[in-house]
Amino acid sequence: MHMCLIKHFGPLLASSGAQLDLIPDQWTFLKSSLYQQHPNMDQLTWPEINQRLGGQCPDFLQLVHVLLCIPASTADCERFNLMKQVKSDWRSGLRPDTLSDMSSPDIEHFDLDTAIHLWHQASVRERRTDFMEREAKKRKTQLEDEKKSKEEVDDSEE
Repeated sequence: MHMCLIKHFGPLLASSGAQLDLIPDQWTFLKSSLYQQHPNMDQLTWPEINQRLGGQCPDFLQLVHVLLCIPASTADCERFNLMKQVKSDWRSGLRPDTLSDMSSPDIEHFDLDTAIHLWHQASVRERRTDFMEREAKKRKTQLEDEKKSKEEVDDSEE
């Protein structure tokens, strides 16, 4: 199995400096080290393994990093189906390139700071800084009204 992965991701790994011929041995070393040192394997995380054994099997862990970047969903396919629905049902006048731009933004030129600023700006609303004071005043007024009503009832009974 790991040979197929090495073959498939070999060019990518080699371009980043990984020594492909060491990966099978590093995999064997990693497995034996983990089984010897950690009886509760289900409690380990990849960051912990990286920290403990990253220096001893860096090429294999680089392959793992590549594998962890593979999407675990079919969101792209679903997005394409949604794009077809939008095109046919709702906005048949939209051009395919417009739909493509809407469904998959250009992340190379994406400015995170601007996006956060726009999101924050859209969510900012006027805050009621005196809310607690107004509620306390309203409650005080209600108590005073209740007290007056009670006194009026008591006076009318006498």
